[in-house]
Amino acid sequence: MKKTVKTVGLFLSVLFVFSCVLLFAGCGKSESVKTAEKLIDEIGDVSLDSADAIQNAKEAFAKLSSEEKEKVGNYKKLTKADETYNGIKAVSDDIAAVVKASVSSFSDDSFKVSENLAKINDIKERYNGLKKYQQESIKDFDKLDAAAEKLNGYVDNAKKAAVQYVKAFLQTEKGKDATVTAVYCIKQIRNETDEYHFMALTYKGADGSEHDVYSCARFTPEVSVDAIKSHEDTFFADKPASESGDAKTKGNVTLNAEEIVAAAK
Repeated sequence: MKKTVKTVGLFLSVLFVFSCVLLFAGCGKSESVKTAEKLIDEIGDVSLDSADAIQNAKEAFAKLSSEEKEKVGNYKKLTKADETYNGIKAVSDDIAAVVKASVSSFSDDSFKVSENLAKINDIKERYNGLKKYQQESIKDFDKLDAAAEKLNGYVDNAKKAAVQYVKAFLQTEKGKDATVTAVYCIKQIRNETDEYHFMALTYKGADGSEHDVYSCARFTPEVSVDAIKSHEDTFFADKPASESGDAKTKGNVTLNAEEIVAAAK
């Protein structure tokens, strides 16, 4: 009886050891898994220069089978690195957009003066939230204030042009007894020193009906009211001369109609 018990006990021991061997063999990591983990660890501190390292790790992980992916012990490190990188890149891209907008022409889609000005404080907050080495990997942050100053200059000039435009309109037959409700502007940069604008406005007539008028000619902020009035049909046309010159739909400087009208009176 005792011999039988010993035999059974020995058999169970062997079975247990064998099962453990199989279990650990099943839990072993393939070379592909080890490679993926190594590439993830090699990412290190994340900055704008980490793009290639992150991409290499992501590609290695993507090639694994479903079972292998579950064995990548540092996968969370990869997702965190990717998230951090995307945040840094977003700051860099936004800075580049603002700097580009400050020197672009109205035909360039990046020339959204008011939109880019609205981004600047948010960009600075996100930039200041980065680590020093992450900040150092971003180009052109030192150009941001100069770009903002230039964009604000564009807005100021757009306001000057709009005041002249509205002042002239209120003296025309169309503008008589009209209430201007909206003013739109496209600023076109022709060269380093001169700026030209397309304008449009929406107004309500004496009967309450709403209408739009469009400038079909470019003009500078310094143009006289008399000069605009002398070409009423061109400056207060019922339709824009072209899609690219349609200040209502292509406008890139946000103007406050009440402010412009008050200054025009």
